[in-house]
Amino acid sequence: MGVTTTGRFAALTNYRDPLARKSSAPSRGLLVSGFLTGSASPHDYLVTLSSQRERYEGFNLVAGDGNAIYYLGNHGPRPQELHPGIYGVSNHLMDTPWPKVTLAKQRLAALLQQPHIVPEALFAMLADRSIPADRELPDTGVGIERERELGSIFIASSAYGTRASTVLLLHSNACVQFEERRFAVLGEPEGDTKLSFSIGAD
Repeated sequence: MGVTTTGRFAALTNYRDPLARKSSAPSRGLLVSGFLTGSASPHDYLVTLSSQRERYEGFNLVAGDGNAIYYLGNHGPRPQELHPGIYGVSNHLMDTPWPKVTLAKQRLAALLQQPHIVPEALFAMLADRSIPADRELPDTGVGIERERELGSIFIASSAYGTRASTVLLLHSNACVQFEERRFAVLGEPEGDTKLSFSIGAD
C-alpha cells in the first residue's frame, strides 16, 4: 500500500488459492510501486495490467489518483470503477462476503455516520480478533483449523499474522493523514508511523 504527494494511491492484497502457486512469478509488490511512480490513469494502468495479470500469483489491486478509483483482480473480471460507497476486499474477490469483510464494512458504515471519523476508531475496528463460527468460514482449501486462524480481522499466531494496520484519510482540504501500527509475533506492538501532507506539496 502506498500514497504519493500528488494524490496517487494503490493497495494490494493476495488472493488465497494454495493450488495455484507460481514459483517464478514476479513480485506483486511491483504492481503497487508501478502505479505510484507512473503517470497513467488508474483505468489505463489496470487495463494494461489486465493483459499481463496471469503472470502473477493471485492478487487484488485498488488504484486511484484523486479523480477515479479502479479495482482489478486476476481472478475476476476486467477493471472495475469504484463509485462512492463502502467496499471490502480480503483474500478473495472484491466484496466476497467473508465474515470479517462483512463485519468490517458494517462497522465502517457505522463510523461514517459520526460527525467526525478519527484514526483511533478505525484502528479499533482493525484490531478485532473475534473468530466467526465454523459454519460461517469460507473453504479456501487450507483446512478448517487454518480457516479459523485466518478468520478474524486481526490475525495473531506464532507463524503468521497481521504485520501492520494502516489508516489513510484524505480530508476535504486535500490533506492526507497516514498512520500505521506494526506488529510482531502474536500481534505484539512493534512500532508506528504517522505522516501528514497536502496533495501537491513538494
